[in-house]
Amino acid sequence: ESTVDNLDTLLEKLNFNHINLFAFSDHNRFDENLFWKAKEIIDSDNQKYPEIKNILPSVEFDVTFEKSKPSCHVIVIFDAVDKSHTQKIEKEILAKKLTQKDDSYFIDDFQLLLSGIGLNTLLIACQRKGLDTKNGGANCLSDACDDVFEILETGYISALEYQKPNVQGMIKKSLSKFKRNVSTIA
Repeated sequence: ESTVDNLDTLLEKLNFNHINLFAFSDHNRFDENLFWKAKEIIDSDNQKYPEIKNILPSVEFDVTFEKSKPSCHVIVIFDAVDKSHTQKIEKEILAKKLTQKDDSYFIDDFQLLLSGIGLNTLLIACQRKGLDTKNGGANCLSDACDDVFEILETGYISALEYQKPNVQGMIKKSLSKFKRNVSTIA
């Protein structure tokens, strides 16, 4: 329910939980007006939501890394500082809009989309289990490619997102002998 009408509900919960930096990432789309309305509320005198300091522009994309594999959720946080940047995000996504619910961007198309937007990004891949586990969890990076460590080695993915604390432990164990530092985000 990401609409301007629902912003107060979201901001109340974030403020109550002392969250001061956030991004809401809709699947494969970006609503520039919604982003700027939230930013306007946050940047106002903000007596209503004093805990919240900023919002980041982001999108959660469905990305297929390998044709024979399921897609992975990749949150992209954009280094957008003004309306010309957010207009470019929305315009490029609309120009390459996915039309079916289960569609995803193939990796080459995804890279072209990001290149067309032309902003610096952080890419955060979904991971709901240990990196070397093939069963359980949906939309995970480890299911989306044959060699998850090869993808991580390149630095293409900035961090791994998990939703349960025990998954962070599984990810860290999987990365214990990995050469590159990979951040995890709850």
